[in-house]
Amino acid sequence: MAEIATKAFADFAAEVRAGTFPDADHSYQMNPEEAERFARMLAQGG
Repeated sequence: MAEIATKAFADFAAEVRAGTFPDADHSYQMNPEEAERFARMLAQGG
């Protein structure tokens, strides 16, 4: 079991470093209006 888990983590790390993970199927895109609202809130300190 440890060998399988170690390989899975190594594969995951390699994909992240290579930029192949996360891809569009494994990502969430915030609604642009919400992102703008959030940025304004952060700029106001809240």
